[in-house]
Amino acid sequence: MDSSSNSSSDSVDDLFRESISHLRKPVKDLESLTSLLATPLAIFGVLPSHLVKHAAPLTPKYDFRSSWLRFIPLLQEAILQHILHIWLAVLREENLLDLMNSYFCPSPNSQKTDAAGVFALHAFNSLLPLADDAYAIEILARLTREYTVLSIHSIIYFGSVTLPSTEREELWQDYVRSIFAIPGKVTNASGQNGEIPQDLKYYAYFSKLLIEIEGLLNDLASRSPSNSYKDSLTHLVIKLANTGMLPSSTSHSPSQPSYFSINKEKTRKRLQSPSSGAQYSELLISLTASLPALVAQKLLTSLLNSLEWNSDLDISGSASRRIAKEAAFLEHIIGPLHADQAERWSLVSGTLIGRPWPEEVGRVLVRWAAGAGESNSEEALGELMSRTLDLWTSPQHIKYSLLSRHRYVTTILLLAASCLPATSHQLHALSKSPAFLEAIAIYIGHADPTVKRCGMLVAEVVAKKMGQKLDFGDWEEAGQGREWCRAMRWLVDEGGDVGAFREDETDQGEGAPNDAKPAELSQGIDSDDDDDEGDRVKSAGPPGHPALDSSVAKDSDDDSLVGYGSNASSRSPSPTPSELDEIEKDPTLVSGAKKVQRPVYLIQLGQLLVPASRSNEKDEADRIEMALSEGAALIRRKAGFGLELEENAVNLACAFVRLQDNYDSDGFDEKRQEALNALVVCCPRRAAPCLIEQFFTGQYSVSTRFAIMIALALGARELSGLTAPLPNATGIFPSKMLPSALHRKYLTKSDLPEDRIASPVPRIMEGLSRQIIDKTRDANEDKVPQLVREKQLRVRNNVNTTGRPISILDIGGRSQKSSFNDIAAESFIMPLINRFWIHLRDEQSRESRSRGSRTGYKGAGTGMILGAMTLAQFLLTLAILLHAGRNSPAFLAVLAPESLELAVTMGTRPVSETNDNETGGGKKANVLAAALELALVILDMSWEMDAGRTLSMDHVRVLLAVREWAEGVFKVLEKGALVDEGGGEGERRVRRASAGTLLTIEQITEKWAGAMIRL
Repeated sequence: MDSSSNSSSDSVDDLFRESISHLRKPVKDLESLTSLLATPLAIFGVLPSHLVKHAAPLTPKYDFRSSWLRFIPLLQEAILQHILHIWLAVLREENLLDLMNSYFCPSPNSQKTDAAGVFALHAFNSLLPLADDAYAIEILARLTREYTVLSIHSIIYFGSVTLPSTEREELWQDYVRSIFAIPGKVTNASGQNGEIPQDLKYYAYFSKLLIEIEGLLNDLASRSPSNSYKDSLTHLVIKLANTGMLPSSTSHSPSQPSYFSINKEKTRKRLQSPSSGAQYSELLISLTASLPALVAQKLLTSLLNSLEWNSDLDISGSASRRIAKEAAFLEHIIGPLHADQAERWSLVSGTLIGRPWPEEVGRVLVRWAAGAGESNSEEALGELMSRTLDLWTSPQHIKYSLLSRHRYVTTILLLAASCLPATSHQLHALSKSPAFLEAIAIYIGHADPTVKRCGMLVAEVVAKKMGQKLDFGDWEEAGQGREWCRAMRWLVDEGGDVGAFREDETDQGEGAPNDAKPAELSQGIDSDDDDDEGDRVKSAGPPGHPALDSSVAKDSDDDSLVGYGSNASSRSPSPTPSELDEIEKDPTLVSGAKKVQRPVYLIQLGQLLVPASRSNEKDEADRIEMALSEGAALIRRKAGFGLELEENAVNLACAFVRLQDNYDSDGFDEKRQEALNALVVCCPRRAAPCLIEQFFTGQYSVSTRFAIMIALALGARELSGLTAPLPNATGIFPSKMLPSALHRKYLTKSDLPEDRIASPVPRIMEGLSRQIIDKTRDANEDKVPQLVREKQLRVRNNVNTTGRPISILDIGGRSQKSSFNDIAAESFIMPLINRFWIHLRDEQSRESRSRGSRTGYKGAGTGMILGAMTLAQFLLTLAILLHAGRNSPAFLAVLAPESLELAVTMGTRPVSETNDNETGGGKKANVLAAALELALVILDMSWEMDAGRTLSMDHVRVLLAVREWAEGVFKVLEKGALVDEGGGEGERRVRRASAGTLLTIEQITEKWAGAMIRL
C-alpha cells in the first residue's frame, strides 16, 4: 500500500515537472496551452468547473499532498515569464483567461480551499515584481479583495496543509512583506498619470488592511493561546511600526492611515464584551510584551496620539471619569503597572515620562499606576514617583524645559504623591531626598515665576502630606501661573482622579468591586459614542480621499422607462450581436480558405511579411493584412521582454520597408508607419541604424524613404518624452460633413488640402522654428532695431497653418527620458550624418565619371536622395533628432558642430554639377529653408545649453560661416530676389529662418566677442 502511494506521488511530481518544462518553452497552439494550464489545477483541486474539459483526459485523482506545494511558485514563475505577455490577448479573446487567473487568484470556494490559499499566498510574491503590468495590477487588486489577512493566516497556521514551523514563518514573513509593498510598488510603476485601481490606492488599501489586522487579532483571541502563531503577530506589529502605521506624532499627514485611529473604537467595544473581552485583552497584553522595546514605544505612542486630550487643566468630575476610562483602556492593552515589571516600566518611562505630553496624559498615567485599588498599587505609585523624580530634579530639566513640560512632570509627581498614604516609606524617602531638596532650591531661584511656582507647589504638598506646615504665600492673586497652581492644589486635595473615580463607583451602587478584571471593568473602557461610530471608518476616509465602501442612495422618484405597446410578431427574433459573433466563430460554418492566425511571436510576424510562394499566393493579401494590423501592437508588447525583439528587429525593419501595397490594403501606409515607429521606439539600438542604412542603400520610392524618416523622427521624440503632432483639422465646415466615422471612410486624398497629405516632419519643424524665432525676436527687439523695422522680420503677420497651438509640441520641455540621450549620437544622429557624407561622395564621383558620356548620371534627379524633396525631408528629420537629443552628452562637442557643417554645406554648395546657378546658390526653396531651420535649431539649442560657448571657442569658423551664409540670404531676399520654387510658403520659411539664425548668432557673438577675437 505504501509503495503504491509513493509511486503515485512520484508520478504526480513527474507530471508537474513536465508541465513546468513545457511552459518554459514556446507553446505551439492554444489547445496545448489550455491542457498544460488545466491539468495541474485539476490535480490541486482549484480548476474552475466550467474549464474541467480542458484538463488532460487521464488526469489522475490523487489525495492532496503538501509536498506538491513546492511546485506552485515554479508554475507561477513559468507562466509570468513565458506565457503571460505572449498568450494573454489570445486567452482573453477566447474567454479562457480564468485558466491563467486560477494560478494566481483561484476562487476561495474552490474544492481545495487550503490549496487555493497557497496559490494566492505565492501569487503576492510572484506578481509584485511586475507591478508595472496591467494584468499583475488587476490580479493584485482581486487578491486583496478575496483573500484577507485572516484567511491567509488561517491557511498557514491552522489549515489542513501541514508545514514545518520554519517554512510557515518564511511564508508568513514573505506575505507580510508583499502586502505592505503593494501600494508603493503599483504607484511608482504607474507614474504620475497612471491609472491605479481604487482598492490599491494608498489610503484605501491600508485602511482596509488595518481593519483586517484587527479582525485577525479578534479571531486569534477566541482560540486557545499558542506559541505557534505568537511570533507571526509580533512580526506583523513590527511591520506596522516600520511602515508608519503606528505614527508617533499627532501631526502626521491625514492621508497616512493609523492603526489606532481606525480601530480604536472597535477595540474598545471588543474589550468591554462580557464574553470575550478578557481573552482579547490577554492577547493584546502578551503581544505588547513580546515586542522589541522601540516597537513597543512606537505602539504606545501611537495609541496615546489616537486619543483626544484636553490641552487645558480640567478638574471637573466628567474629566476625571474620562481620564479613568482612558487609563483602564491602556491597562487592558499594555497591562497593569506592577512594581516588579521592569520591562513594562521601562516602556512607560521611555514613552510617557521621557517625552512631552499634555497634562491629561500625566493624570492618566497616575490613574493607570493606581489601578482599581489593588494591594500592590502603592508599590506601583512609588515606582512611578521615583522614576518621575529623576527627571523633575534634573538641573537640565529645570533650566531648559518649557513651561508645558514642567507642568506635565509636576502633575505626575504631585498626583502620585497625593495617592500615597502618609505612612508610605516612598513618601518619607522623597521628603528627605537630597536631590529633591536641592531641586526645590533651584526651582525657587528660577527666573521665571511660573516655573518657580511648580517647585513651590510640590514642596508645600509634600510637606503637608508629611504633617508639616510650609506656606510660601502669594497664591491668591492672578497671573504668573497662580491659577494653574490653585486648580492643581484642589485636585490633589480631592484625592486626584483616583478619588473621583472611586466616588463615581460608589454613587453607581454599593458593593462595586474595586479589583475588577478586564471583562468586569467595562465602565473603564466604555465609549461615549454610538454603537455604529466604531464602524464608520469603513466608509469614511480623511478629507480629500474617497470612501472605502460607499453606497449610492436610490432616487425615490426614479420611475422606470416604459416602452410603447406593440403586438407580438410571428417572425423569429433577429440574432443579437453576440450570437452573430458566435456564428462567425463556429468552425462548422467556415468555408473556403483557412483563416490566417494572429501572430504571437515576432518570428511569426516576420513569416507573414515574407513573399509567398506560388502555392500560397491566394492568402498573401490576408497575411499582409494580418501583419499590418497586429505588427505595431505585437512589437510594443515585446518591448523589454527578453531578447526576442532584439533578435528580430533588423529582419522586421527590412521586411516592413520592402513591403509593397500590391493589394490596395486599407490604411496600408498608416499601419506600416505605426510598425516602423514601434520598432524605433522599442528597439532603437538595432532598428534605427538598420533603417538609416536602408534609406541610403535600397532602391526605394520617395514615400518609403519618407516613412523611414518619419519613423526616426517620431520615434526619437517618443523616446525623449516629447509629444507627437496632432492631426490637422479637416478645414471642412461641420454641417458639410458626414458623421466622423463615415467621413473617414469615404474621405479621399483629393478631398484633403495638400498639407494634410504631407508627412508630420514639416509640421513638427514648423512649430519648432516658430517658437525659436518668436523667443529670439522678443529677446532682441531692443538690441537690433534695424531688423525690427523690417516689418519685425515678417513673423508677426504669418498665419499658423497647423491649426493648433504650438505649445503642445513641448518645445521648452527639459524633462526627457535618459534612454534617447544615451543613444542619440551612436544610433541616430552620427550614423545619419556619416552615411549622408558617404552617399554624397559616391554620387558626386559617379557624376564626374559619367561627365563625358551622352547620357550623364544625375545624382540629384527626381525621386533620388539628393533630390530637393527627399533632401529637405532629410534635413528636417536631422533637425528634429537634434532637438530631441539636445541633452545628449555629445551634443555640444560633436553633434552640434558636425550638423552645423552639414547645414552650411547643403545651403551653400551644389549637391550636383547639373544644377543651375540661381539665387541662393542654385538651391530649391524647400532645401534652403530646411538647411536654415537645421542651423537655427542647432544654434538655439547651443544657446540654451551653454550660451554658445562651445561653438564660439572651439568651432568659430563654422559659426562665422553660418552668419555669412544667413546674412547673404537675408540681404538677397530683402532686395527682391526670388528663390527657386519659392514664391509663397517656401520663401516665407527662408526669410523667417534666415532672420532667426541671424538673431541667434548675434546673441552668441555679442556674449563671446572678446574671446573670439583673442582666438
